[in-house]
Formats: sequence, C-alpha cells, structure tokens
Amino acid sequence: MNTAAPALRAHHTARLLHAELTLAGAVTAVTVTGIWFEIAGASRPVAIPAGAYVIGVVAAAALLLRRRWPVWAGVAVLVLVAVYHFSGYPGGAPAIALFVALYFIGACDPPVRSFLIGLVVIAGWLVIPSLPPSALPWYSWATLGPAIGMVQFVVLGAVAGQVRRGHERTLETEQARMRERITQERLGMARELHDVIAHTVSAISVQSGLALDVFEDDPQKAHQAIVRIRALAKQAMPELRRTLQLLRDDTQTAPALAPQPGLAQLDELLNQARDADLHVETDITLPATELSSFVQLTAYRIVQEALTNVIRHAEATTVTVAIRANEEWLTVSVADNGHGPDQADESGVGLGLIGMRERAQSAGGTMSTGVRRGGGFVITAELPATAQ
Repeated sequence: MNTAAPALRAHHTARLLHAELTLAGAVTAVTVTGIWFEIAGASRPVAIPAGAYVIGVVAAAALLLRRRWPVWAGVAVLVLVAVYHFSGYPGGAPAIALFVALYFIGACDPPVRSFLIGLVVIAGWLVIPSLPPSALPWYSWATLGPAIGMVQFVVLGAVAGQVRRGHERTLETEQARMRERITQERLGMARELHDVIAHTVSAISVQSGLALDVFEDDPQKAHQAIVRIRALAKQAMPELRRTLQLLRDDTQTAPALAPQPGLAQLDELLNQARDADLHVETDITLPATELSSFVQLTAYRIVQEALTNVIRHAEATTVTVAIRANEEWLTVSVADNGHGPDQADESGVGLGLIGMRERAQSAGGTMSTGVRRGGGFVITAELPATAQ
C-alpha cells in the first residue's frame, strides 16, 4: 500500500496549521501590546481593562477562519472592533486584525467581487469611530488614515491572489502536459508490445499448426517449422528487451539496447510471411537519402502489423507490399487477395488497425483502409519523409 500521498498531505496540513497559528499568535502579540499602550496612555481610567484584551485576542483568533471563510473572518473582526469601540476602550488596536483579514478578502476569487466586499468592510470601519462615545468625523486622520491603509491591503491581497492563481494555472497546465506526455508514452509502449508480440505469436501459431499437420507424414517439414519457431522467438527477444527496458527506471544502469528495426529488416518480415505459405510480392523504391530512424520504425511496424492481420484474419494467398518515397512523403501499402474485415472481424483486428493509425498520426501522417478492386483488402499509410 502506498503511504506516500497520505504522508505528504499530513505534512502539508501540519505546515498550514503552523502558519495559521504563527500569524494568529503574531497578530495577538501586536494587538495586546497596542491595547496595553492605549490603556496606559488613556486620559481617564478604563473600566474592566481585561475586556479589551479579551476582544483583542478573539479578533486575532478570528483570523484562523481567513483561508476557508475570509469574508466571514473580516466581518467577525469588524464586529469585534465595533464592540471594542462601543465599550469605550481607547484607540483601536483590534483593527490590526482587520488589516490582515482585508488582505485575504482581496486575495479571493473573483477579484472584483472581493475588492467590493473589502470596500464595504472598510466603509464599516469609517462609520464606527463616528459614533459615540468618540464620535470622530469620518474624514479625521485618525479614521481616514487607517482606512487608506486598509484599501492598500485589499489591493495588495488582490495582486497576490492574481499572482497565485496564475501560478496555479501554470502548474495545472504543466501537469496536464505531463499527463498527456505519459499517456502518449504508454500508448507508444502498448503499440510496441502489441506489434512485437502479436506478430511473433501469429507466426509461431502458423508454424506450430504446420508442424502438427505434417508431424507424422513429413517429419522433415515439421522439423523445419519448429526451427522457424525457435528463430522467431530468438528474433523477438531483443525487441522485447528493448521495449521493456524503456520502462525501467532511468537511474538504473541498463544494458545496451537492441537497435530499433527499420526498412533494412523488411526482408525478415517478408520471409516470415512466405514461411506462413503466403505468396509475397514487393514493389519497393526508397529515396537516395536515408530516412530517419523514426520514419523507418513507423513504416516497419505498419508493415509488420498489416502482415500479421493478413496471416491471422484475411485467409489470403497473396500479399503485395509496396513502398515508395520522394523527398516529402513515404507511402506504405500492404494489399492482399483475402477478405477484408467485416463487422464481425473488426473486433479481432481493431487493436492492430488502431495501432497502425496512431503510429501514422504520431509521425504526422495518415492511414487509410479499403477494399481492393477485384477482391481483397488494402492498407495505405502516408508518412512525412522528414519526420523525427
């Protein structure tokens, strides 16, 4: 069972809690200190001074709500500031928590709505000191000065919120690209494994069936079929190792990988088709300049899968492999004289056709299928000659 994710979440939660308590503790310390100075410098004795400290501590504690309910945290602090004022306590030290609450209100999404809510809270602050017992004009510096500072905190929070949301969107985009890249790599691995295994197993199935059919009447021919089976298995192993090696951790020391097959190995595919009692005709014209290994691998796999489908499903006797290239395009065609996939057959060859089409598209090309004139089935792929 993987415990990494729960442990990471627990660590993240612990860090958030530590940050919440640290901020609330700092605001509490500053607020309590401010209240002490305000009471000590008051021109008249303060009744029940402990109440002032309680209000200041509760106002700071209300900031613990700021991440989940920032607006309600701001409203709660504003109410406590009003209680502090109407209780006749001097100054307005609990308003320190209001600055912090307004910063987090400004950081909310959507920013315009959050900014308007912040202005409403600030308007409440302007009204409170104008009421008894202090009855200060709203335009007095003791009232207007802190209000200007509060507006600045709302704006600062809005800017910080926009930056944070932009960073989150960038991170989400990068994660989506990474997931897409991983998906494409997995599809590529699946195609490689399917092409190698399906082709080899199909050829082995044909040769083993031949060996069983002639085992008693023609032991020599059965022996030849078994030799071909062994050769097919030996040929497939390096390709399987190369494909599986790509799944290994890249930090591990890996043995040298088998080279990727290309057009130079087409003769091996054609000979395997001939061993399956298919008459193989070829029409291959390659360009003077060597094609990239990616294009060659794509063409090789398409021919390989097409021949596999012919052997397994088409009941054909003849297959024609045509490859033509110019400076821009490589055209691959595999045609047989068997029956094409009908509605019932398509489930059996569907993965192969899908894989071939995905290979062609990954190279920037196209693939089409159709029925030949006079009977049979044809697969045609057009690949950019310069694809990498």
